[in-house]
Amino acid sequence: MPESILAMPLAAAVIATLTDGFLAVLTVLVQVAALGFSLDIAWRVVAAGPLVGGWFYVDAVSALFLVTVAVVSCGAAVYSAGYVRSAHEGKPVTGWALRRYYVQFNLFTFAMLSIPLLNNLGLVWIALELTTLASVFLVGYEYTGRASEAAWKYLVLSFVGAMLGLWSLVLLYYAAVHAAGPGVGLDWPGLYGLAAGLAPRTVKVVLLLALIGYGTKAGLAPMHTWLPDAHGEAPSPVSALLSGAKTTVSFYVVLRFYFIAVRAIGAAAQHMMLFFGLLSVAVAAVFILQQRDYKRLLAYSTVEHIGIAGLGAAFGTPLAIFGMLFHLFNHAVTKSNLFYAAGNVLQKYRTREIAGVRGILRSAPFTGVVFLGATLAIVGLPPSGVFLSELSILIAGFRTYPAAAAVLLLLLALAFAGMVRPVAGMVFGPREGGVTETAVSGWSNLALGFNMLLVVLPGLLLLPWLSSLLRAAAAVFAGR
Repeated sequence: MPESILAMPLAAAVIATLTDGFLAVLTVLVQVAALGFSLDIAWRVVAAGPLVGGWFYVDAVSALFLVTVAVVSCGAAVYSAGYVRSAHEGKPVTGWALRRYYVQFNLFTFAMLSIPLLNNLGLVWIALELTTLASVFLVGYEYTGRASEAAWKYLVLSFVGAMLGLWSLVLLYYAAVHAAGPGVGLDWPGLYGLAAGLAPRTVKVVLLLALIGYGTKAGLAPMHTWLPDAHGEAPSPVSALLSGAKTTVSFYVVLRFYFIAVRAIGAAAQHMMLFFGLLSVAVAAVFILQQRDYKRLLAYSTVEHIGIAGLGAAFGTPLAIFGMLFHLFNHAVTKSNLFYAAGNVLQKYRTREIAGVRGILRSAPFTGVVFLGATLAIVGLPPSGVFLSELSILIAGFRTYPAAAAVLLLLLALAFAGMVRPVAGMVFGPREGGVTETAVSGWSNLALGFNMLLVVLPGLLLLPWLSSLLRAAAAVFAGR
């Protein structure tokens, strides 16, 4: 089953090098099938425990992140089918440009889907680097000066993060060999089992390097600076993949290292994660208040929410871990939907300036409703899933680190003001005369509707399969 999930996007990437016909539909079918297989694996893991075979190891944590990536990739594939029809001034993408887009899109999703499936942390590092190599040309896809600059910045900072992440892996292996002898491997269950016997000083360095190195790719401050540029300049479905899937699966790698460190050094690991989580939320809140570009506004919101997830991990109780995992899923589906809506807005208004967009409800009613609804969800208003996950993290925080939880609550209020005010002006303001008559593709609206259900339903009714998977994943990290 894991082989099938990975073979399909890889085969689609190969086909895209040969023809530019039917690529949009092929990619949608591939991603829908990958989502179906991912849900099947998650169901099996919840029912019967981890799936182990060859290079693959899928426990409940892996399954949760696999499903999250598959959901976002599926939505991005559907939205892309509409995007390629009117990407450049209403003109469709054809020929080599279309083939290049789908080669890179499918390679990018292949790399992200492989990360939660792989057992060996060395292979995980390679797959994580493949996500960067596959997506850097997607970031610069428009070939404008700003897009090329964003792509280079993304590549350089990702390379620095990769080197730091590699050093954390090397040091972790050194500590494991020192504790258990040369026969030890880099598989996560084995390292997790050895964690209590690892040298505390070495583990502190390992965690610091992992938080900075892999945290660079996840969007944790202070190495987050590539993220607003890349998310702002990339095509909207790519921005959705970067924000909803790439940062999420990168944080998955951070969590694997973090929970090894928690077993080795206890509260010291929590304090380090607490620092990076609070720093990320604080930096994001300040910059959210200053944004004039709505895609960069959404990008800084991603930094904020990865920081919130980090705080959930730092608070460390079963409720906090459950809330953290739930929050990563909620953020992925909500933020990707916001980028789809932003893509529709960009198609209608031809500007990313907040001040240049008014009256979305009148010019594109469905997009306006989704944009406003997803914004209210991402800032944590009920009945969204984000509300429940943030509430879980805050309750756990006030029980364990009340000062940090109080600071988080204040920063959430600042981010709320910084997000809702500009979006409300964009949605409800008087309609501007510069709106194009370009019709939004039915594919694009289908992606918005699909994701909006996933934004709202977990808050109204925590779906049984999702609840079971979240509880099983939280139990893995809680050591049960």
